[in-house]
Amino acid sequence: MGHVKFGQDGSVTEVKPEKKNNNNQNKNYQYNRDDKNQGNTSKNNEKYQKNNKGRPYNNERYNNKRTFDQSFPKNNDNKNSKYNKKSYNNDNKKPRYNKKDDNNNNEGEGGLINWASSLEESWNAAKYDLDAAKQQRDVVLFNQLISHFGTQKHLPLALRTFEELTKMKPELYPTVYTFSALINSCVRCGEVQDAKKFHQQMIDEYEIEPNEITFTTLIKGLCTTDNANSIREACNTLKIMKEWNVYPNIRTFNTILRGCLRVGLYKEAQKMFAELKKLKITPDETTYGYLSKALCEAFELKEASKLMQEMHSKKMDHSPAWSALSTSYSLLGDFDKCSEAIKTARLVMSDDLKKNGVTGAGKANLKSVPMFLKLRNEEVDLEIKRAEKFIQQVKQDEQKRNCITKFGIFLKSTRVAFVDGMSDEDKIVPDDIFSNKDRPKKLEICSGLGDWIVDKASKDNKSDWMALEMRHERVFQIWSRMCFENLSNMSVICSEAHAALRERLPESCCDEVYINYPDPPFWEGSKQRLIDAPFLRQVHRVMKPGSNLIIVTDNVGYKNLMLEALKECDDLFESTLGRPFTNKLPEDYGTSYFDRFWNNSRKVTRFYLNYKKI
Repeated sequence: MGHVKFGQDGSVTEVKPEKKNNNNQNKNYQYNRDDKNQGNTSKNNEKYQKNNKGRPYNNERYNNKRTFDQSFPKNNDNKNSKYNKKSYNNDNKKPRYNKKDDNNNNEGEGGLINWASSLEESWNAAKYDLDAAKQQRDVVLFNQLISHFGTQKHLPLALRTFEELTKMKPELYPTVYTFSALINSCVRCGEVQDAKKFHQQMIDEYEIEPNEITFTTLIKGLCTTDNANSIREACNTLKIMKEWNVYPNIRTFNTILRGCLRVGLYKEAQKMFAELKKLKITPDETTYGYLSKALCEAFELKEASKLMQEMHSKKMDHSPAWSALSTSYSLLGDFDKCSEAIKTARLVMSDDLKKNGVTGAGKANLKSVPMFLKLRNEEVDLEIKRAEKFIQQVKQDEQKRNCITKFGIFLKSTRVAFVDGMSDEDKIVPDDIFSNKDRPKKLEICSGLGDWIVDKASKDNKSDWMALEMRHERVFQIWSRMCFENLSNMSVICSEAHAALRERLPESCCDEVYINYPDPPFWEGSKQRLIDAPFLRQVHRVMKPGSNLIIVTDNVGYKNLMLEALKECDDLFESTLGRPFTNKLPEDYGTSYFDRFWNNSRKVTRFYLNYKKI
């Protein structure tokens, strides 16, 4: 059996494996570090099950002493097999894979989302490797394929490979590494419920003890849902770890702290930090940064300052935390402490650039500095400039110092609606938020950091603007910018979009609805995406007759999925452009964080959809 090879021009070639002589049977095979000690479990199953009442073999309990660089055991029954270890492609210790050009988006014409390759292509390319895993009866190769498919966000193929492995029973059983790879595949694809299911299956059906990796991966999944209850479940999972005599590491704690920051659970974050110290785990700058930012957003500035001084004394620093501190101090009118925080933030950014061999702000060499560091510093610089600008404005007009008095402190602000704290009967009525009921009401869904809507609200003072965003830390950013700009014509809704549209906003309350750069689906075939036909019907309900829905995306495949959804709703919407979409945005449309990100990456294609409610 051969395999197919995909050329860059789209050509398909069948490649037959070379015939190998028996001398090749002793070539060494280097394992990935994480697959160390997995080995060929079939050799020990019979002996292990006799001693363990039929319980599946688990390498962590019954180590067959296979060394990291040991060669495959000889298979005397298949000496001439074309699936011997040399015929298996071990380049970089990964399964064979044909990459697809991610940058070829054909200006938006056709194609699915730019996943690394289509499911069919990826599966065809891996068939040979799957056959090799079956012939050699080695769970390591199955695990590598599952991990590979998870990395490429091809969840159906990861699940299919696991299914093929389970068919090998009783000769071959999954190991804790198998389930770690499978759980990680689910988490990477946003399927957290599936991750929980496999974690439980590992324990109940296969009686495999979870390890630090499986627990941390599951916690990561729970902490990326942007749901407060899931974060609390992640905190509880930490307790369950200790019941299994498995102890978290710094990565586990940082994952939970990040989740607490995303949903605003600063008290839970403090408890996690105390637990970390109790276990004598050394916090790093990420640990300090996440907790400090959570405290700043809750205006617990005394605790935040104390924590950041502790971080600074250990020669660790986190520039986003210092900029968050400067923002909170400036809003409270403590300009001296604000200036101190700004000064420290700039010093930290300068040190970051020097450590990476870069001089001159904004001139970072992307070959030597990670993109995330460059973008992070740019965002920090913008934030502290906003605080500095606000200080100067207050010096000229003392009335602007009272922005907190006017809008209320963040968690109690009259201009921020936290849906999680509402009763089932509570509604968000735009006419009750703003003083003038006759003014147009415009809604942006998924407002991110608020760049676009704050700019729009400041320029369009004849309309009232509402920002809808689910992540607590982003809501804080939007609210703080609203305060800095003294925008009386703006409010923020902290909620998941479906819930707000379905349960909170009244019918026909919006004159315009905008959705800018929504996150595309995690994987090909995923149903977990914002814009589909049911969501469009919810949007239609809150729009006034004749009002417009405007969507902007830079993802080719997601644009095509949106058009399919709009076609399903052709009785509700019609395009105002004379065609489904255009590649050109209106000149006065505005910019956001995503524009800065893609401009740095030299990706400038935008897809603009404008549909009218019928």
